[in-house]
Amino acid sequence: PAAPTSDPYPAAPKFDAQLTSVLRGKGGSITLVGRSGQQYEPAGDRVWKRIGSGGVSVSVTRMFRGGNGKLFAAGNRAPLFAKENGLWSGYSLARKGPAAASSGAAPIIAMRRQLYELGATGWRALAVTPAVVKHLWAANARRVFFADVDGQLWSGRGAGWQRIAITLAPGESIAELHGIAGKLAVALTTKGRVFSLNKRTARLVSTGSLGSELRVEALGVVGGKLLAAAQYPDKPPSVEAKTVLLEVGQDALRQIEELWPLAAGDRFSILTDHAGELLIATSKGQIRAKLADNSWKNASLSEKPIDPALRFPGSGPARAR
Repeated sequence: PAAPTSDPYPAAPKFDAQLTSVLRGKGGSITLVGRSGQQYEPAGDRVWKRIGSGGVSVSVTRMFRGGNGKLFAAGNRAPLFAKENGLWSGYSLARKGPAAASSGAAPIIAMRRQLYELGATGWRALAVTPAVVKHLWAANARRVFFADVDGQLWSGRGAGWQRIAITLAPGESIAELHGIAGKLAVALTTKGRVFSLNKRTARLVSTGSLGSELRVEALGVVGGKLLAAAQYPDKPPSVEAKTVLLEVGQDALRQIEELWPLAAGDRFSILTDHAGELLIATSKGQIRAKLADNSWKNASLSEKPIDPALRFPGSGPARAR
């Protein structure tokens, strides 16, 4: 596949979007979500326009849409937030304490030790975990992996839980869990290493010829494959850090192609697909889409109000604070 050649250094946005996740709508479209609950809806020509100013007091890691269209935002701490009349407010599942949202397609969250699933009529309680949850990935309500607040990994099906043995370096901890239902579950660490998980053990996924300095920053399931965006950090300011797109397997990472240098302090945050195109976003709001001919094109965020006539189907109400 061709490496990016046209406008390979996209300009940084004039505002710090702090993109953290996506909300999937109908027809393959996605809404980009910011750290405090900002919503950026697709407005055509690979532009996402902001429709909400945020206001969530926790760091949002996932946004959900209920059966009645109500939006919920989950973060790294309770409470859960719900959006009504254009404003976010606390939603009473738990008042305080650590929280986590599954990074997979299943709409499952944890409030301390209690798991919940979002259904057509609202949130329902699932199993209680043996420890307080910090990171979570659920293939479904019966297949769950989580890391607790002490760094222990667990797997379970609701009826019973098993510890997963993992060997981490000093100062290293779990940063994220991800996977493909029925195929693969992985843990990403704070040092950018990836471990494949089974019921009882975690095995380091080899970087092979890519080198041990490689740090994975974002994971996402696209086209039935678990992909990763990574870079080689800690380079002198005058040296551009190499960045790569990878496929994650049970045993090894495979390079797909080189990506583009990031601005100082920026990192990959979102890897997903939108309207049939691979989409990669950074925490500071740089976005690029991979076209059918394998070339890359800049996408962008806009602070301008969205035109209702351009809104994609499946998007939430275009109401802002």
